[in-house]
Amino acid sequence: MPDSGRTRRHVAFSREGWSFIAILAFVVFGSILRQINLLVMLASMMIPALLFNWRMAVTMIRRINVTHSLGPWIFAGKTTVIELEVLNWSRTFTAWNLALTDFVKRIAPTPADGPPKSIGLVAISVEAGQQTHVSYRCFFAERGIYRFGPIQIGCQFPFGLVKAWFQQLETAELHVAPRLGELKPAWNKRLDAFAVGTASAARRRGWLPDEFFGLRAWQQGDSTRSIHWRSTAKRGELVVKQYDQPTDRDFAMALDLFISVTNVAEPSAAIENAASFVATVMAHLNYNVHGRMAVSICGIQSRLFTNQVAGEFVGSVMQELASVQPSPENDLVEHVRELAIRVSPGTPIIVVTTRENHQLESWFEKKPDDVSDTERESNVLWIHVNSPEFREMFTPPGVLDFTGLPLDNALIVGRDLED
Repeated sequence: MPDSGRTRRHVAFSREGWSFIAILAFVVFGSILRQINLLVMLASMMIPALLFNWRMAVTMIRRINVTHSLGPWIFAGKTTVIELEVLNWSRTFTAWNLALTDFVKRIAPTPADGPPKSIGLVAISVEAGQQTHVSYRCFFAERGIYRFGPIQIGCQFPFGLVKAWFQQLETAELHVAPRLGELKPAWNKRLDAFAVGTASAARRRGWLPDEFFGLRAWQQGDSTRSIHWRSTAKRGELVVKQYDQPTDRDFAMALDLFISVTNVAEPSAAIENAASFVATVMAHLNYNVHGRMAVSICGIQSRLFTNQVAGEFVGSVMQELASVQPSPENDLVEHVRELAIRVSPGTPIIVVTTRENHQLESWFEKKPDDVSDTERESNVLWIHVNSPEFREMFTPPGVLDFTGLPLDNALIVGRDLED
């Protein structure tokens, strides 16, 4: 395996090794001064042991490769297992007692102060040409992008006298989405009441005959009363009638992370509550909305997501929420208009904003002239993070308190111990 992507190997004596050398020096000088043959024989046996330890330690790590096994994203406030895959490329030697040191640090939205957190692990043995796994646990209290690595790989086998190590420079990143809060019944009532009369261009299969939509192949669990016998006879296979349920509707939401110029450098609870609210809504609505979904996140870098690619929509939104930063200026006007294009006509657009009322008034003045005031008011649901209405619909996650513990509020790492 090529050595690109890693530092050169380092070799040093361990604490035990220096003690061994001190004893060896005493034996050598004693044998010279006293001319004792027995001490000469003892020194001749100790020196090969030191050289053998050096050679074995260097050989063990020569063809070791370690990679992180991470998911694309997780929620903050939860403990996750970080797994390291240790691969031995050697065809002859089994690697024993590998010491692995992994480093973790938050790099976005604001880099963490101080050095990265480290965790030490041991891989007892890795057979030649085989791989093994070691793991540890991380608790992420804050959203963000966390970088794992570089990994330090070392070995002191077999006597612990000499340590050889190098750093593998490859790193991996994990997106930590905002912590989840709790949606109250007032949210569902408000959403259902606001969505009455809206339509969806996307239809889904139903169980009750409401409106005939089309034909499809029979599936396990379909009612025999929905079989279309004429088409079944023509195709030679069971065909059932597909119906449309009028309860389907599209969903559109915009997150407006606005912060005044004077407060750019200060952390804001409103920003975190707004991001947590959107993450909680997405986690609950992912499997409940069968129409088109569109979410716009407006911060320093504004992005718009749609669910046209199944399985990637929610993950993309969560990864963006992990690193989004507020901005005193954003393209909220254009993104609201873009949301209206991506969903069916008449679909309400939910705007979660951190702006105050006087700041919203200036936003309305910037709206395009080709949209009437009636349409603006009827199609947009404004949710102010600092309003009593927001507190009636959503309970933000509680504040984690680590007072008195040697920990910070961003990251906790520990060994993956079994109960």
